[in-house]
Amino acid sequence: MKTEVTLSLAQVDCRVADPEANFAHAATLVAEAARRGSDLVLRADSGNYRGRPGYDRVVWLVAPDPAAAGSRLRAGEADVLDQVRGELAGQVRGDPALQLVEYGSLQYASLLLNHARATGGARGLFGAVGMRVALTQALDRAALVANALDSLGAVALGPVPRGEPTADVAMRQVPYDTVAAARALDSLGWRRIAPGGERRRNGQPLAFAILTPASSATRQRLAVLLQEQFRRAGVAVTVDAVDPATFGKRLADGDFDTALHLWQADPSPATIRQAWGSPQGADIGANFSRYRNARVDALVDSAAITFDAARRTALFRRAYQAMVDDAAAIWMYEPRNLLAVRRTVAPAGVRADAWWGALGDWRPSGAR
Repeated sequence: MKTEVTLSLAQVDCRVADPEANFAHAATLVAEAARRGSDLVLRADSGNYRGRPGYDRVVWLVAPDPAAAGSRLRAGEADVLDQVRGELAGQVRGDPALQLVEYGSLQYASLLLNHARATGGARGLFGAVGMRVALTQALDRAALVANALDSLGAVALGPVPRGEPTADVAMRQVPYDTVAAARALDSLGWRRIAPGGERRRNGQPLAFAILTPASSATRQRLAVLLQEQFRRAGVAVTVDAVDPATFGKRLADGDFDTALHLWQADPSPATIRQAWGSPQGADIGANFSRYRNARVDALVDSAAITFDAARRTALFRRAYQAMVDDAAAIWMYEPRNLLAVRRTVAPAGVRADAWWGALGDWRPSGAR
């Protein structure tokens, strides 16, 4: 008698377009039927050298949005759902038929600071390390993340997520220190015009906007929380929520002051150059903040070419620390990756870069 596991996706994923190539990790499963934007069916490859997988067929249901995917899970139509967020996580915890499985994350969110933009009447406002550090010190990031994500996020370490093997969880951070922040802003000439009021310099207010995608409830909430904490520091902040297409275009064009950006890191740490390597002329890669640091570039280049694993890790960690000390951005949060899995299913080999990578090794609970 065949056993079938059904997996739900929250939205159409580009991997569906080429199942044979992208599910090669599963090895013992091959595509039976797939059309981009519709369900994907995988069947067991009985002739594979690794042996037969735990399930005869896997049906990957494509849902139009996270709410629809969650409904399929709760209704029993799906056995697995990835990227469980918000209220659904609490519902899964309270359902005896389901369990949450946490796996590593390669995502982190930061408040990008546009290093090349004239902001609030000041040329290159975020180009000064003293300003960047002061703004970071003014924020209670732990409280912000707890308020915006509850238990579903952690304060970001820096330009590297915890799921990356070269990450250092003991990395030195810019501390939350409102007194030091106020002193630094005063020294930079941004002084309050009245106790508890906004800061000004040469008649110009210390003000900027936070660009955020309207499609992300988490980042919209975080933007409002940031606005309030900055207000207490004397900084006037407005929130600019736009549709995803506009958000991406404005990042690429440099048309923003600051932006709440969620970055998906690559399993290879050398790809940090894509997001943070100094721009080469007009080519910024994905370095939307236009950040430049020759020392970081040199450390990453050295790490990328060494074959000594320990030295490679040490060099990458020095680069990460240099960026944190330089307050290249304000490092906000890492989302916790959670799978909702029916208790009749025993998952295996769940990885940060591809939770489905060892799908062929999944088994019905109790099966051998």
